[in-house]
Amino acid sequence: MNPAILAAIGIALIALVALCFGAGDHWFFGLLALASLTGGDAEIYQDHQLSALALLLIGTLLAGVSLRAIYAASRARKGGA
Repeated sequence: MNPAILAAIGIALIALVALCFGAGDHWFFGLLALASLTGGDAEIYQDHQLSALALLLIGTLLAGVSLRAIYAASRARKGGA
């Protein structure tokens, strides 16, 4: 198995464990974005273009959700929510 795929699976498992231990949404979605981008990288290396595109798009969307969670948490801390 490709080492990048194993890294992506490991990152996703870390995200799940972190969520179980009370990590914030921004950590969870950020780690899932990293796992998706790593998986997309592995798919590009293996010339699976459609699955690589899908994983890269999912990673981009999850990164956006993570940034939104960071913004919401900072507004809640400042009392603006």
